[in-house]
Amino acid sequence: MIATQNCIPTDIAVDRSTERVVIQWKDGHLSAYPFEWLRSKCPCAKCVRVQPQSGESDALPMMGSGIGKKSWKLRNMHMVGRYAVQIGWEDGHDTGIYSFEFLRSICQCDGCSAGAVPTVSIDP
Repeated sequence: MIATQNCIPTDIAVDRSTERVVIQWKDGHLSAYPFEWLRSKCPCAKCVRVQPQSGESDALPMMGSGIGKKSWKLRNMHMVGRYAVQIGWEDGHDTGIYSFEFLRSICQCDGCSAGAVPTVSIDP
């Protein structure tokens, strides 16, 4: 898990032209999450099931061929305290609370995908 100090956003933007949520992190890292991919990673209880014996969770296949484009169109997004965002999708699904730690851990940039250690800036 990435250290909490790396999971503080300084800016969160919804870019509808590229259909991405873009987060600038306090340590200088930039993450961009495509709407469709972010929806497929929804952490709500409906979208994730927990295996009782192993304690591991795995996402249900939400983005199958039976789900149309409307399901991943972002309708709105708002802050949940100082630790997460909640996203509402065009099809009415809005129970997913995406913690900043979770979002940072699923960053798909080249550096994160390769397992690179995130950069850390030191405040003067």
